Amino acid sequence: MTPSDRLSIQALLQAKLKGPAIALKLGFSRSAINREINRSKAKPTALAADYEAGVAQARSWQRRRNAGVCRRKLGSNTQSPLWRAVIDGLRCRWSPQQIAGKLPAMNKSADTVTQPLPSAAVRVSHETIYCAIYAMPRST
Repeated sequence: MTPSDRLSIQALLQAKLKGPAIALKLGFSRSAINREINRSKAKPTALAADYEAGVAQARSWQRRRNAGVCRRKLGSNTQSPLWRAVIDGLRCRWSPQQIAGKLPAMNKSADTVTQPLPSAAVRVSHETIYCAIYAMPRST
């Protein structure tokens, strides 16, 4: 939704219209309007009439900025701290599932001076590890 859509929702809510009527007026589905109202209220416990377009837009930008943050690729830099943690796990003969499961604990216990990891919340799925291993060049 655009900022003008959010301003329209705010004005229509202040005019005491309900979600379905707002959806009909703006050309959105009822679920899209209700989701927008519930997701973007000033406070989670606030009534729908307390919807503020500015707060809703700021939360929308925040959600877009954070989208995909948890999805992580290993990339081609095998010297990165994340790759080193994965390679160390493979050298210990751990499976990618074990590495993916133990990585959060490894992050918490890592010595940040000798092994700086990007953040304490770094996670990589076992599928990502398998794909990265598969994509590595092989010597013939």
